[in-house]
Amino acid sequence: MIIKRCIKSIHLEKLEALVRRVNQHHPSRHTIEGDYAKRLAGFKGEQSLEYHLSFLPENEFAVFYNLRLSENNRFFQMDTLLIYPSVIIVIEAKNFRSMLTFDQKGKQLIQTIEETEKGYPCPLIQVSRHKLQLHNWLNSFNYQNIPIETIVVITNPSTILKTIPLNAPLPKNVIRNTMLAEKIKSIKKEYPQELLSMKDSKKLSKLLIKNNTPYNIDILEQYQILESDILTGVFCPKCRTLSMVWRRGAWYCISCTITSKEAHLPALKDYSLLIGSTITNNQIRRFLHISSDTTAKKLLKSMQLPYSGVNKAREYCLPKQ
Repeated sequence: MIIKRCIKSIHLEKLEALVRRVNQHHPSRHTIEGDYAKRLAGFKGEQSLEYHLSFLPENEFAVFYNLRLSENNRFFQMDTLLIYPSVIIVIEAKNFRSMLTFDQKGKQLIQTIEETEKGYPCPLIQVSRHKLQLHNWLNSFNYQNIPIETIVVITNPSTILKTIPLNAPLPKNVIRNTMLAEKIKSIKKEYPQELLSMKDSKKLSKLLIKNNTPYNIDILEQYQILESDILTGVFCPKCRTLSMVWRRGAWYCISCTITSKEAHLPALKDYSLLIGSTITNNQIRRFLHISSDTTAKKLLKSMQLPYSGVNKAREYCLPKQ
């Protein structure tokens, strides 16, 4: 049973909004696009796990995607967590392309693309650390003696896997995603004794959700971007240009001539992700390029947003992401 679904993280959504809204010539543009591509690849890899886990009886386990917990004031985030009555499994997904080499002596992962090598922290060490932190976290809530196993899943089917020393076998907990269901079945057979009752499992699931703390940073501060660097206006849902204008009760694209009643909603989502969770009448007019105070009021009213304050000081709470 899926308890926490595989959806885009708030960090990935903020990067998407930033890619849309930062000028093409901004000095941080290249870095932002690179970071976005990496996180998007990671998300797609995690999504592929959902498909392969669907081959397992869903009533036998609880699954959590992108669960972020705190242990001794140190946060750790697990790509996928499975809870069986007899064992807990931590899964780390890696969506790398080309060739990957597991350097078992140097404890490093090396990616090779067109003869260019790039080193990454060893995912085996990463997932091992997550196992230890999860063990400590569970103990702090009196869930003791529950075995924890780890798997590193290579999600890109075209990736070539090698090892250092040459021809050494891959670590037994490194697999391709096509082998995920079989690997989990094999692990489950090693732990026949059920340690968690259904009641215990439900209680633990609620506790995990309650303590989940999504990674939510100030994305503009991270890349040293000023609010004035953010492109304002409303994107056309068809031609994707910032060319929508409010005309006769609807948004009109001066580029491709389509109209829309709701084109402002994605723009306000971008505002919420990048700038702030509340907005005033004056701010919405500046961000959406609306000249009329009355039009802004009507748009805000149509969204039925909660608000605080009166007159010009009134602030509307934008929907949470």
